[in-house]
Amino acid sequence: MKWLIFTYYLILILFFSGERELFAQDTTLPEKPELLYVTVDTANNNVNIYWKKSTSSDVEYYIIYKKVNTLNPDEADSIAFVPATEDSYTHVTSGLPVKEPLLYSISAVDMAGNKSIRTILHGTIYTTLSYDSCNNTMTLRWTKYQGWENNISAYKVFARRGNDTFQVFVPPDIMTDSMIVYKIADDTKIRENTQYYFFVQVLNYNYSVSNSNIVAKYTYMPLPPEDLLLDYVSVSSPRTVDLKFRYSGTSAISSYAILRSTMAFSEFETVKSFNNINSSPQTIQDSIITSVNRYFYRIGALNTCGIVIDTTNLGTNILLLGYDTLIDKKQYNLLEWNPYNNFPLGTDSYDIYRLDTAGNEVLISIVYAQNTYTDDLSNVQGQNYSGNITYQVKAVEYGEGNVAFSNFCEIKVKSDVWMPNAFTPNGDGMNDIFIPRLSFIPDEFNMQIYDRYGIVIFSSGNPEIGWDGRINGKNFAPEGVYIYHIQFSSFNGQSLSKTGHVTVFYPR
Repeated sequence: MKWLIFTYYLILILFFSGERELFAQDTTLPEKPELLYVTVDTANNNVNIYWKKSTSSDVEYYIIYKKVNTLNPDEADSIAFVPATEDSYTHVTSGLPVKEPLLYSISAVDMAGNKSIRTILHGTIYTTLSYDSCNNTMTLRWTKYQGWENNISAYKVFARRGNDTFQVFVPPDIMTDSMIVYKIADDTKIRENTQYYFFVQVLNYNYSVSNSNIVAKYTYMPLPPEDLLLDYVSVSSPRTVDLKFRYSGTSAISSYAILRSTMAFSEFETVKSFNNINSSPQTIQDSIITSVNRYFYRIGALNTCGIVIDTTNLGTNILLLGYDTLIDKKQYNLLEWNPYNNFPLGTDSYDIYRLDTAGNEVLISIVYAQNTYTDDLSNVQGQNYSGNITYQVKAVEYGEGNVAFSNFCEIKVKSDVWMPNAFTPNGDGMNDIFIPRLSFIPDEFNMQIYDRYGIVIFSSGNPEIGWDGRINGKNFAPEGVYIYHIQFSSFNGQSLSKTGHVTVFYPR
């Protein structure tokens, strides 16, 4: 009986001892895994996370944590639960507004639900790219890889243009966190209106590699207008010229500049720029002294940086010059101007204008294939001119009807009279005739010679007939001083007179 009671209690003790062992809670934390590195997949910008598994045998799964730009792992958000058989995970970030490095850590969880300490944070390299179109440079900046600390050996920069393949274009020994790109591969400079891609790669001394996100930039620069053409350069006032230019189609360019030079093939200087030009054709002005200077012009299209990216054909102002002269004792004004070869279709003719006494332009001639003209002043002599005659030349283009005007050229018509103060009427053929020298042919003329008693001894109404030294056409006058008096009309018809002395002597 006692044996049975002992056996009963022994069974109870063993039973309850077994119950306590069966239901005891496992509180031992599993060993944490080792986060090796994180890297951005350059094919899609997703983040691949790699780790070394926990050494604990009862790990059931891993928790992936992510937090943006923080060093406090307690604030991390769990983003995935990965089976214990895995040692990598892809965080799909495509479509997410990633604007900073992405920081990750991992915990191991065992079958009892025990969670290991989190790994240290590893952060992706975050890359940004800016483009300076005016200096033709790109600036690439990136954050340092977090998690390897002093174990980083180098950074590499990869670049791609359009659909080309990525290539390393700088040596793999960069240890900075930014660089300025001046050219890509074999280009001498960064191409405008081209798509570029970059990413940064970091290497550590354990031969692990981590890539940054891919950044892209389109190097936009407005294209020059099509068929940019300078129609003409035409004088519009004594100090301004008009420049008419045009282009075809539409253009994002709205700024243009006047380019000017003193020679056709020398360097052109930007003298004036114009903004908000959005239609064609356009006429703009430059300020010069049109009666003195001849300049060569082009119109330049300016990009958003104010740089000339295209120019028109060459143009020039017409500089008209002139002077008066006597030819066969007749008075002329000679005009000359530079040939106008800048019309797109060529020059058909030149129209010669003279201003009348009321200031109106009168067409006096049309010339072809020449750049000189001689104006016979007998056509206007005696009219009410002030002593100056003004001309202008107009070049006419073939077909299109464009015209270009020269400056106004003012020629002073002299009304001067020069009288010798002595002559020798001895018949030797030298200085035998006393005759006035005139800068013009007067409409009215009368010359009288007086002796010392005031008696007229010679008279002529023709400026080409002078005094031969005879008294009333008979005997030669004795040596001595005689008085002349001339009355004449000036070029503009004004009555003038001149009185003086002339000496007669006979060389021996």
